[in-house]
Amino acid sequence: MKKILLIIFIVLLFIAFFFFLRDPKYIISDIYYFNNNFVPIKYLDQSFNSLKGKNFLIDWFSFNNHKKKFLRKFPEAESVKIYLKFPNTLKIFVKEKDPSFLIICKKKNFVISEDGFVLNFLNNQASIANLNKILIIKGLNSDIIKGNLLDSTLLNEIKIISNYLKVNFPLTSFQILFENDQIVILKDDLVPIKIGSITNLNTKIINLKKILTFLPEAKQKNIMYLDLRIPDRVIIKYNFLYENK
Repeated sequence: MKKILLIIFIVLLFIAFFFFLRDPKYIISDIYYFNNNFVPIKYLDQSFNSLKGKNFLIDWFSFNNHKKKFLRKFPEAESVKIYLKFPNTLKIFVKEKDPSFLIICKKKNFVISEDGFVLNFLNNQASIANLNKILIIKGLNSDIIKGNLLDSTLLNEIKIISNYLKVNFPLTSFQILFENDQIVILKDDLVPIKIGSITNLNTKIINLKKILTFLPEAKQKNIMYLDLRIPDRVIIKYNFLYENK
C-alpha cells in the first residue's frame, strides 16, 4: 500500500512540475539591462534574448553558459550578473572594463582598456566617465588598432610611461604626444616635455621630478619646453631665455 501511495505521489508531483514548467506566469517575458555603455542593447539582446519564452527554472541552469559566451564575444565587459525578478523578469547587470587611455586620432577616437581592448569599438558615441582620470594620447594614426585591439608594442610603451607618471606625479595632469617618432609628454596639457623614447625613462623621470620640485613656480610658468633626451641633463627652454640645468 505504501509503495502505491509513493508511486501516486511521484506521478502527481511530476504532473504538477510539468504544469509548473508550462505555466505562462513563470515564463520569462522581460529582460532589462543595466550599466552597459560600450556594449549596445542590440548586442545584449543577441546574447540573452534566447532566455525569453522559457520557464525561469530551466533558464537558471543555463545562466553561466550564457554569461561565458557573452564575455568571450564582448571583451568590453569584465563581468555580468543575471538576477531573477520573480516570477518572469530577468535583470542583467553588465560591469564593463574601466577606460585607461583615450587615443585621439584625426578621424576617430579610441577608448582603450588597461589590457588594450577598444572599448568603444561597437559604440563610438559612448560616454566616458571620469575623463579627467584617463591618460590622453595624441599624434597617432588609426592603423595602430588591429581589429578591436591596440598594437601590443605601443600599449606596452604607453603603460610604462603612464605608470612612471602616476608614481612620480600623482597629482599632475599629463598627456602623451607622438610627434615624428618622438615621444613628448604634455604637463598640465600645455608644457611639452621631450623624452624621445622610453629608453632610460626612469632616469629621465627622476631628473624631471628634481627640476619640478626645486624650480620656483614663477619660473615654471615661463617654461616653453623641457628636453630630457640627453640622459644626464634637463634642457629648459624659457619664453625669454635658454638654460641648461
